[in-house]
Amino acid sequence: MQVAVGVYPDGEIKHKCLSRGYTAWWQRKTYFTFLTAYILVVPAVVICFCYFNVVRVVWQQGKEVQRIVSSIARSQQGTQRKAGLMSRARRCR
Repeated sequence: MQVAVGVYPDGEIKHKCLSRGYTAWWQRKTYFTFLTAYILVVPAVVICFCYFNVVRVVWQQGKEVQRIVSSIARSQQGTQRKAGLMSRARRCR
């Protein structure tokens, strides 16, 4: 809503917007704080939480894959050792 507050030198009426809602400074600060939290802080916290969980799951899966690869490599080395021992035993006869 606009309210007439005066007249310009050329005779045109000066208007000013009338604020019906936030008349005190603390009301504006409360509104700004709420919007800042709603638009910036809460989404940032949610994004960080989700990112942390994704990184944690990938890290755990990487450890699991590394453990499986290590156990396969160990079992293949054991199989190669047994094959080498068997070929030596056949040569010794």
